[in-house]
Amino acid sequence: MIRKSDVMLSCGWLVITGSVFGVVLLPSAKKEQALLSEIARLRADLTQPTSGPEMIARLSSDLEALKEFGRGRMTPIPKQSNIAGLMASISHILDELGLEQSDITTKPAKQLDFASAMPVSVTLEGSFQKIYLAISRIEQLPRLIRVDRLRVSVPQTPNLSVDRSGTVRAEISLSAFFAPRDLAASAEKDDS
Repeated sequence: MIRKSDVMLSCGWLVITGSVFGVVLLPSAKKEQALLSEIARLRADLTQPTSGPEMIARLSSDLEALKEFGRGRMTPIPKQSNIAGLMASISHILDELGLEQSDITTKPAKQLDFASAMPVSVTLEGSFQKIYLAISRIEQLPRLIRVDRLRVSVPQTPNLSVDRSGTVRAEISLSAFFAPRDLAASAEKDDS
């Protein structure tokens, strides 16, 4: 005959064994499985060629795909600065939008590693929507231009009250990029 205490002792033993299995052995088995799958993945990576014609062909294909991706998204840096043409384009945009053009000025070009940057400052007044359109169109010009800083303020009237006409004043700092002289000169020598 089975005693009640033997049954309870056996059930307790099963519970303890199950708990040990669930708490200790099951997580370690999962960790081992994860390690085995990681080892299999690394072995598969090691079988991939790291040099030779297959790798060169794959890298060349990747490079062509990246160049194609960049062609449609990158604005080229012009060889000549043509700042007069840039200022004429900006003036045309501002006139087209009917903005009051207060001032367009340039500063001496900064020589960078692979380009030169000409700082251009534009100060204008008009509605915020027209100023936003002007900035958008300036950024879309067919040359590399970066808006460095934009300051928008409400002009004050002569009696120092706030103008509520909807007109704002914008001060825009741009950088117009072009190829540095030594790079442009070497490119011209390569063309000839």
